[in-house]
Amino acid sequence: MAFAQSASAQYPVTVSVERSRVDTQCPSASGSSLCRPHLNLAVVIDGRHLELEGSKVRSAILMLGDYKARLITDEHSKPYLSQTVYELQYPDGSTEKFSVIGESK
Repeated sequence: MAFAQSASAQYPVTVSVERSRVDTQCPSASGSSLCRPHLNLAVVIDGRHLELEGSKVRSAILMLGDYKARLITDEHSKPYLSQTVYELQYPDGSTEKFSVIGESK
């Protein structure tokens, strides 16, 4: 039980996944024609509707539902700009970093 409590304390943020899809990115600016699939999620965190992009190359979607997470980066270079990264913990204990790439009302 102590492990469950410590894991919960390390990942205090609840991420409600409402949409999950795989987007393919082809970085043409780098001169590479290699396309990579990334997980793209529509989520709600503390009432904010956000779009997240996964850091791992994958072609499988994530099941909808609630996941635990922690805030990794929350930088504001100007009051109107932000760069935010969350680390989601999957039910098997593995993790993945997700960048916030969009926000809506």
